Amino acid sequence: MAYQEIDVQVVEVDSFNRHLVVKQRNIKDGKVFYKIIKLRLDSNILVSSTGNQTLSIADIKKDDRVTVDYIKTPQTGCLVKGITVLSAKQ
Repeated sequence: MAYQEIDVQVVEVDSFNRHLVVKQRNIKDGKVFYKIIKLRLDSNILVSSTGNQTLSIADIKKDDRVTVDYIKTPQTGCLVKGITVLSAKQ
């Protein structure tokens, strides 16, 4: 189980149910399309800004651009271990 990282835009944050829904921009045959991905949040998730300021899940808002560090497991699917907020929506 290797860590993977993706650069995505936040669609929804559900801190109560520990889910994060993001969209990833892809280009195929010269056309842009977005892939919607639903991820589970680890209970010990690390959330930070690009300046290494520690944040919380509540600080992540819809349309924020983030990188997500996650692992894939057969039991849990994609489990997010870390999020870095690259640009926050004002």
